[in-house]
Amino acid sequence: MLAHRVIGGRGGIARGSVIGLVDALAQQQCSANDPASPGVILANAGELWWWPEGGKGLTPIERHGVPMESAVHWGRYHDKRVNEVRGHRTVGQHVKSVFETVVLGCGLVGEEAKVDVIVVGDTADDLKKYLDDDKVWARVGPVLGCLVVVGGVYSSKEFKCEGFKKFMEKVGSSGIPFSLSVTDAVSAPAPTSYITRPSTAPSLVPAETRAQLASPRTAAPSTAPATRW
Repeated sequence: MLAHRVIGGRGGIARGSVIGLVDALAQQQCSANDPASPGVILANAGELWWWPEGGKGLTPIERHGVPMESAVHWGRYHDKRVNEVRGHRTVGQHVKSVFETVVLGCGLVGEEAKVDVIVVGDTADDLKKYLDDDKVWARVGPVLGCLVVVGGVYSSKEFKCEGFKKFMEKVGSSGIPFSLSVTDAVSAPAPTSYITRPSTAPSLVPAETRAQLASPRTAAPSTAPATRW
């Protein structure tokens, strides 16, 4: 889920979720010289408990709802041999495997392609830990086009990897949960090194909204928590 305030409304679960995002990307083209739509890699770090009978991953809560022999059984015993997947036992391992196995290791991503990453919620912590490493950044950094973090707030003073730090200062973006209209400003008055801005990607924001965002306006100082890279 990307937008709880619209999901389940008139657009159903497609609007406000990754489904709507993928649909929007499918209508675009990679570049002026490449009419193909961008490829999409979905990583679901919340469902790492493998349910062999159902053939899918479950969240820590969902796994307690799998069918049992009877209503009086204690529940499903966690067996590491069948309920954990090597390389995906934790969120940190999952993040590493997605980059090193899928993005870099299987030929799925072209040598000249750039990967734009959107990370939501607690997974941002593990992604930050993974990328904030000189050896990792030397391999992964050249592939990244941008990184958008929704729900994570970090100070650039905490970064150990200088390459990752410069990348985030140049093309990184952060977002915070915001319940008001997308046309309401949430960033503090410029100039400031603490900034949070809503996405204005043309394909994902209605034309009317983009026009309102582009028009001059005066916004009251925001009391939202500061975000800094």
